[in-house]
Amino acid sequence: MKICTLGAGSWGTAFSHLLSSTKKVETAIWSRRKEISDSIRTKKMNPFYLSGFELSNFIKPADVMDLSAYETYLVAIPVQHIRSTLEIIHPHLNRQALFVSLSKGIEIDTFKRPTEIISEVTGSIKVMVLSGPSHAEEVVQLLPTSVVLAADDEKMSMNLQHEISSEVFRVYTSDDVIGVELAAAVKNVLAIASGITKGLGLGDNAVSSLVTRGVAEITRFIVHFGGHKETIFGLAGIGDILTTCFSSHSRNFFVGTQIAAGKTIESITKQMRQVAEGIHTVKAINKICGGTTKKLDMPICHEIYKILYDGKDPRKSLKDLMSRPLKQEKI
Repeated sequence: MKICTLGAGSWGTAFSHLLSSTKKVETAIWSRRKEISDSIRTKKMNPFYLSGFELSNFIKPADVMDLSAYETYLVAIPVQHIRSTLEIIHPHLNRQALFVSLSKGIEIDTFKRPTEIISEVTGSIKVMVLSGPSHAEEVVQLLPTSVVLAADDEKMSMNLQHEISSEVFRVYTSDDVIGVELAAAVKNVLAIASGITKGLGLGDNAVSSLVTRGVAEITRFIVHFGGHKETIFGLAGIGDILTTCFSSHSRNFFVGTQIAAGKTIESITKQMRQVAEGIHTVKAINKICGGTTKKLDMPICHEIYKILYDGKDPRKSLKDLMSRPLKQEKI
């Protein structure tokens, strides 16, 4: 395998380190920032996103002019920048290569999923998505992790499954690209809600109830757009939800705790080096739910949008959620 990761954030860097360490294959990382490429080349470190972790000797930086040499591209670019970034570099990419999306979110202007954006810009039909509970801070330490690889072509996903699986990284396959990508996107909004609830000191009962009903919202969202209901019970669903909604490593959970502390979304994002995708995804969900002919019941996501962008008091949102008409529990 000749692999190049497009994007040098924490997840792209950690996954590159995992592959190069466990499979002993040379893995390149392309970054738009020269200082990151220089640091990877000279120090085998990415101090901007994974400070303190020494990277595998099999990792090297990639120059844009050399990108056509690779057979597999791992796309680890923040979702709102995938299109603009690929539009710049796609003339240099191998048109026969496989693309694997590591990104989680929904493009605000088009409502496209990452694999759709990649296919649209590159023209490739060899596109799949890898998702699941996989904090970069743990993957880079080669701690045990399981993920799911979703593609329309079962043979293609099974081939890559065997190529990248190892004793510390177990890969399952799925044919539900839609469900895997939408679960990965919407759970980031749920993690913000979980962080707010935890930050307000509302107790374990409240957090557990919120996350459980959030699972129902995500399931409705997946099914509405053609995904499989069963996907919510897998690694891209419950697995990633548990990790993102309860972990101190979660950027979206952190955003929620800061909102609970009275900070504005503008001040929070200014202090963060990395992107909390839920901030953008909730905008897309708000637009989608406002424009669908069949109304989607997404009350938690609706309240998070109001908190982030309309300045609504989180305690008022809680009261409104708890005061909704009583109903039978259904997903």
